[in-house]
Amino acid sequence: MKTIAKATTFVLTMATIAAFCMPSLADPAPGQELKFQQLPMIDVPIPVPGANDIHYYGHDELSSAWSFPPDLGQDGYRGKFMADDFADEVDTAVFHVRWWGSYLQKPDGIPSDRVKKFLIAFETDVPADPTNPDSFSHPGTVLSTEIVTIDYPAVGDPVAPGTFTEKSVHPGGDPLNEELFVYNAELKNPFPQKSDTIYWLKIVALDDFHHDPGDPGALSWGWHNRDYTVTNPYASSAITNPGEFVSPLDPLDPDGTQVWHFQDDAVSGDVLINMDLAAGQLDLFQSNMKDEYYVPGWDGPGPIDLHSKDLAFELYTVPIPEPSTLTLVAVGMLAFAGWGRRRRHSRS
Repeated sequence: MKTIAKATTFVLTMATIAAFCMPSLADPAPGQELKFQQLPMIDVPIPVPGANDIHYYGHDELSSAWSFPPDLGQDGYRGKFMADDFADEVDTAVFHVRWWGSYLQKPDGIPSDRVKKFLIAFETDVPADPTNPDSFSHPGTVLSTEIVTIDYPAVGDPVAPGTFTEKSVHPGGDPLNEELFVYNAELKNPFPQKSDTIYWLKIVALDDFHHDPGDPGALSWGWHNRDYTVTNPYASSAITNPGEFVSPLDPLDPDGTQVWHFQDDAVSGDVLINMDLAAGQLDLFQSNMKDEYYVPGWDGPGPIDLHSKDLAFELYTVPIPEPSTLTLVAVGMLAFAGWGRRRRHSRS
């Protein structure tokens, strides 16, 4: 029995190492599986009684931070963040993150630079206070942070962990005409997520070249909202208050368009990132948090502002092999080892 236990432990260890070390593709790596999904709002038709459908394209909320000025004497970023909560039913780590966003139009009309770095953070959940009607859940303790950098792989080439890709997927539509991009990041440090547990995902674009959002050419990137007409079949059903749920867009029209939503509001706020490059340390602070709602005219008709918004992202994992698969792998490895020994003896 001890021999079998050791063999099983060895195979599990090898499987884990293989999962971490295998070549990664940006969107996503072969063998990775979807574990949470909130699709982006892109050209979504909303029925209007007695008229043609109106198409909505959603909007993007600013989630960008700018580098400290040199006279501050330290490295880091400060700016605005967006975050959204999630929970699923799969007790495996997050290896790959996909999300959608746009470059926001600046008041001076100067287009923003492209994103070269993103902060990706996973945090605990602070539930809303049931005794306070103005309370809302929000990100709490930081569990994992990683800065991913842009990569431009050739088609079919592997992408190293710790990088992301950017691809335009839609030109946008009235009234904002925000060109929509999809981002795929392979994590260098996969997040060890537990099933049926609420976490928060924070994604912030980082600008190394400007110190103020008002600088000409400063980065102004925003995270796109979810298509609320599509349900997320991967959301946890075991958590309370509740998990994925649906309600009518217009309370006066219960048979009309339904709005799917996960748990609680997406949250915005101020973010401060202190970095000690020599020690490889990153400290993340957040303040002035606010719950966010959909905007009439951008995300849907008038009643849509009654609904707190979700953001568009997907999470991918490397599934744990079934016990029967592990047994086959162990047998195969033992057979291979025996074949190697026989081959060496035959040469002696």
